[in-house]
Amino acid sequence: MKYLIKKIIITLIALGVGLGLWMYMNGFLTKSKANQETATVSFAPATRRVNDGDEASVNVLVNMTGGATLSGVDLSFTTTGDGLEFKRYILPTGFTEELLDIPKTISDAAPKKLLRLVFVAATKTTSLPHSATIPLYFTAKVPNGNRAATPQISVDVKASQAVGMGGVAYQVALSQSEPSFKVGFNPPPSDSATSLECATARNQSLSGCGQNVSITWTDAINEDGYRISRNGTLLQTISKNSISYTDPMCNFAANTYTIQAFNAGGVNANPPTVTCTCQVCPTKAPPSPSPVPPPGSADLMFHAVFPDAASNINQISDVKVTVFDRDGKSICNDGMDCRKIVTFQRDLAARMPNTFNSPRLSYEFEKNQAYTFVVKQNHTVKQTYKRVYLTWKDVLQCFEGTQDSRCGDLIGDVTLRPLFSGDLDGSNKIDQADLDTVSNALGLNGAEGDLNFDGKTDQKDVNIVSKNFGKSGI
Repeated sequence: MKYLIKKIIITLIALGVGLGLWMYMNGFLTKSKANQETATVSFAPATRRVNDGDEASVNVLVNMTGGATLSGVDLSFTTTGDGLEFKRYILPTGFTEELLDIPKTISDAAPKKLLRLVFVAATKTTSLPHSATIPLYFTAKVPNGNRAATPQISVDVKASQAVGMGGVAYQVALSQSEPSFKVGFNPPPSDSATSLECATARNQSLSGCGQNVSITWTDAINEDGYRISRNGTLLQTISKNSISYTDPMCNFAANTYTIQAFNAGGVNANPPTVTCTCQVCPTKAPPSPSPVPPPGSADLMFHAVFPDAASNINQISDVKVTVFDRDGKSICNDGMDCRKIVTFQRDLAARMPNTFNSPRLSYEFEKNQAYTFVVKQNHTVKQTYKRVYLTWKDVLQCFEGTQDSRCGDLIGDVTLRPLFSGDLDGSNKIDQADLDTVSNALGLNGAEGDLNFDGKTDQKDVNIVSKNFGKSGI
């Protein structure tokens, strides 16, 4: 009984508000109409792509033409299809709510649909606006699993009106360029990883012969990550923009790996596969422990990957190469500065994109031992390569595909640990300070925030910091 009485009271209040609004609006309508004045209503944006469960917002713009001011609006809405659940709205400044019509739903499973929205000026002043913008907010849900559905909301022009200053009423004219707001749902990744290859046959240092199997591929588009499976069993889910994976299992048998791209819309339906076998380690002769004739010269050439370099950039300057001996002492070139600052040239024949070659680097040394190399460009993170043997009067070329055991970590790490751009403060980590620096340098010519080495700081450089955010050097 109490519930019934409460429901009757709420109904009477709603009828009272509606009657008062009707009298308010029709009080204007009974007065003179101006033949020269019209009002338009439009949606911005007209369309939006979303994922299932995202919030979708749109602005409804009501504009009085011909110089008239706006004192009241009565909009009736029509929702086509399921998938747009109305959540809330924001009234424009200077206006007050009079009526908001949303159908009552039996359960939360039925989405709420906006039917009518009416608002009038809070006070009748001469400072009323010529237009009003009303933000509407919806929750977008895929209806019955149909991602091809495109639910939309539009204004019923025949049932809508606008009121001008002084009680002049105008019929709302729907803008033909943006007559409705439509939502489309993001599909699963449209493509998959390509150029999927086993790294073992090409480079035993990369795969860790006798220990693991490494796989490389070219990144897909519109993916949030990858699911790695071996022989149909899921191994791991890895992050977006990944281009390699190492399986720490070695049974010397042929195993089939699947690299499946996914995003909020689902998974790629045709993921690529590759069959890889863990490689048996070849017998390698250890470096000779006997010293070389002092003093001698050691020459080194190696390759490095700069993934963020623009495609039209053929060289990267100011790359600092520092060498340390087993005791952590740097090997100086001229007795003062222990770093070599050189220019790397693009290698057009390399398999990995954005591979650059160092020039021939010469060093003075007295010991036959393993050395450590540190490579750093002003705007990239620092990478450290260990267990590199310099040999007297011999040029050591270290890059992917080299089988020389003297190269140590230089072979595998130039592929697995690229020199990512974004470290502008030398902290060896790409963080908020670097994002602030490149944002402040936007539009300036020069190298202050130039992360793709094209000579200027623009939105591309901001995107590079965002993509590499959180990455650090070794």
